[in-house]
Amino acid sequence: ECNGWTFSYPDLEEGEAIDWEPLAEFYSYMSSGETENLEERIDEPVWSDLFLLTDLMMGFDNMNKNLFAYFYDITSDRGRKLGAAPWDMDATWGRTWKGASQDPRTKVVNISKLHIALQRMHNNSYYYAQRYAELRNTHFCADSLKERFHRYFDLFAESGAAQRETERWSEGGGEVIQMPQLDFDDERRYIDEWIDKRIEFLDNLFSINTDITQHYKDDHSTRSETRIYDISGKQMPSTTGKGIYIMNRRKYMRKK
Repeated sequence: ECNGWTFSYPDLEEGEAIDWEPLAEFYSYMSSGETENLEERIDEPVWSDLFLLTDLMMGFDNMNKNLFAYFYDITSDRGRKLGAAPWDMDATWGRTWKGASQDPRTKVVNISKLHIALQRMHNNSYYYAQRYAELRNTHFCADSLKERFHRYFDLFAESGAAQRETERWSEGGGEVIQMPQLDFDDERRYIDEWIDKRIEFLDNLFSINTDITQHYKDDHSTRSETRIYDISGKQMPSTTGKGIYIMNRRKYMRKK
């Protein structure tokens, strides 16, 4: 192990040495407190979206643990950027690992050094709100999230897995976990309501810092005017030169 991390890939032969150097080097870099050129050391879009996903699903157990950290290719400088993927997400989407419900209006406070360093690097309060606004109309759309859950509810019912789970866990899970009678229709109603309340909470939370999420609140407004924002989240009358802009909820790059 290295600082609590366990090596998973690639599969090594017995006795073959594990190369912890890339991860140890990154730890040393973060511990120094001097995080210039952070974008050269991490896969920034991956980490940004991971932090937003953690916020959306209230993944308290996935902020500083229950993560796969990976490098694309440690043999090249470009491939040594650190990425991450969450796993073991049983304590998410409104449930604790014991099955208890969680209030969807709970604020997730992420104090990880990497999360703070990303905010400091961009030097403004719009960074995550801006990306949230982009995702809000696609992957973070409430209907899209519900539909994903509904597909699996239907699959459980059609395969008979729902009945097998009900029979298996209704008997009780020992002293630590006592599972109630499983009602998948009730669970479907629960997650639908939880997602609606969670999205409403996050919409309000992020709109405190910026108004770029405002036009998502009227359920895909049919207004025809064009809204343009620069990368800092400031609304612009037009694109004023080369750079990245958010135009009508989509990223736009002007090259001239």
